[in-house]
Amino acid sequence: MQTSYAQYMGKAYAGMLADVQFKNNVVSKSLESLLAAPGLAVGRGTDTENQVVVGGTSPIGVVVRSLDTENNVSNELEYVAKETVGVVTTGCVWVDLITTGAAGDPIYSVDADGTIGAGVASTGQTQLVGMLQSVAAAPGLAIIELGPQLPVQAAAPAAHADTHQDGGTDEINVADLSGLLADPQTPIV
Repeated sequence: MQTSYAQYMGKAYAGMLADVQFKNNVVSKSLESLLAAPGLAVGRGTDTENQVVVGGTSPIGVVVRSLDTENNVSNELEYVAKETVGVVTTGCVWVDLITTGAAGDPIYSVDADGTIGAGVASTGQTQLVGMLQSVAAAPGLAIIELGPQLPVQAAAPAAHADTHQDGGTDEINVADLSGLLADPQTPIV
């Protein structure tokens, strides 16, 4: 039997979607290792298509709070290794901000633990595509809006040589391809 109640309910918890919009995108991933709590940034794991790790330098989004972890035995909202987690990749989500910020400020994640702060990333941090949506005093709850995180890409090779059976080669300069793509009427020789 409930004998008391809080006068004011909490407005949100870390990892909750902040609103229901078309731009919100949540994907399911397997947690590769360690523990992840809702509201932490995660990056690509060893299996870049299916796994995530807490923090890291190639972020994909933020762990979403799931109702199935609300009443666990330890009373800690954490996911364990190999467990499936929801990850918001674009859209608005509540996080426990580690630095004070104002609406419109850029956001970053700490590579070691996935916590999120407002401002420009420095050593040991990775800039996230997105911004702070609400004013927040750290530590405290805030809404961030994530844009699609850019994948880490290797530099494109400058040229490619195709060797023929007769010993000749065709040189293709990658920079020249941009002109072909811009004008679809240009014949490829």
